Amino acid sequence: MDSLSRGDSLNWVVNGFPQNSIRKVSVPHAWNAEKGLEKYWGKCWYERKFDLSKDDIHKMIRLQFDAVYHDAIVYINGRKAGEHIGSGYNRF
Repeated sequence: MDSLSRGDSLNWVVNGFPQNSIRKVSVPHAWNAEKGLEKYWGKCWYERKFDLSKDDIHKMIRLQFDAVYHDAIVYINGRKAGEHIGSGYNRF
């Protein structure tokens, strides 16, 4: 949860999240379904790490998100890969 909107200015996408704010969750996940966050309205960040084999390095890889609520900006290795803005629970 980024209630102070500090993630962008502190470059969390490259520098990582503050250690005291990290919570492990299972995906699919709805952060506002957690106790204490029911009425929170603002930014939340997720991080997922995965490895590619040497055989996959030169292949086209697609990420599919099945249901992101409202807005999402996706970064891969610190670079913006795409965004999904204002569309609700649509697959992208």
